[in-house]
Order: sequence, then C-alpha cells, then structure tokens
Amino acid sequence: MSDPMPDAEPPSTEAVAAPRPSPGAWLHAGIRSTFLLRPALERLGPPTPALVLGLVAAWLLLVVAVERLAIPGDATFYAGAINSGWLATLVLLGLC
Repeated sequence: MSDPMPDAEPPSTEAVAAPRPSPGAWLHAGIRSTFLLRPALERLGPPTPALVLGLVAAWLLLVVAVERLAIPGDATFYAGAINSGWLATLVLLGLC
C-alpha cells in the first residue's frame, strides 16, 4: 500500500511554549472584564505566583494611597490595624 501523502511532514512533538505572563496584559484583561467585555485569555499565559503577588501588592498600595488622601491633616499609623482579620486569611492563602 502506498503512502497517500508522501510530501507531508510528520507532526511536531515539540510543545508549544505558553506566552510569558505580563502584569500589563493581566491588568488589561481585568479592565476589559470590568466593562463586561470578553478578555483575551489565550494571549495571557498562565499566572505565576510572583505575578499574582505583584498584582495584589500593587492594588493594596493603590488602595492605601487613595485612603490616605481621604484623611485630612496628619495621619497616625496604628500597627494593630494591620492584623484586623485579613492578614491571617492572606497568610493561610499563601501557605496553600
């Protein structure tokens, strides 16, 4: 029996590399989904733990900066407020 496609190349066994995740692409996808638009998830690549940590830290810094603008005059730092309930949840989530 003859080969029906003698010129065909055999299928490649190389894995297709996923695109490298970038914070800007993930932020763009999040902004698109905020406006009920479909984010282009196929271009994002898998999120890494460092990427997720960086995005959470950037969001936290933004929230703290905006909240600081809402306080008139001098602000007093109260260290006990850091452990107001969310820190233990964040630590447990990080341990998973």
